[in-house]
Amino acid sequence: MEKYFSAASIESWTLPVLILICCIVIGIIIDRQLQRKLRPQNEQPDPESLAHIAAKTLRFMPILWSLILGIYWAIHTIDITPYVQELLSLFLKSLVLLSTTITVARIIVNAAHYYLRRNAENLSSSSLLAHLLEFIVYSCGLMIILQA
Repeated sequence: MEKYFSAASIESWTLPVLILICCIVIGIIIDRQLQRKLRPQNEQPDPESLAHIAAKTLRFMPILWSLILGIYWAIHTIDITPYVQELLSLFLKSLVLLSTTITVARIIVNAAHYYLRRNAENLSSSSLLAHLLEFIVYSCGLMIILQA
């Protein structure tokens, strides 16, 4: 273990763990507040509304983004070897690319559903088109993540 972690003790891991926990809690609070603002509880949700589409697009994203921020912050508070720091940086870069891919895919798919519901008569072909767009975005994102 000492090969990868230089003089690691329980006290040196307390601050990074607290940072991660605080960032996740903040992300959960932001996600709930955002969902509450975009989807009022006393109204029946309208799947055609832009607020509903935005709520679906951004669901759980603040939690993931705060987790990424927490990992970044925690990496810089612990004393680790450059090899482990490089691995964690690659993991963090992959998480950023993954969250970007998920967000872009959700935006494109929800926008396609919104547009096709308003203009298409054949809903089965519009659903197929939306799934095809989603597959293309995730495939491109996966290729970018693997390349990085």
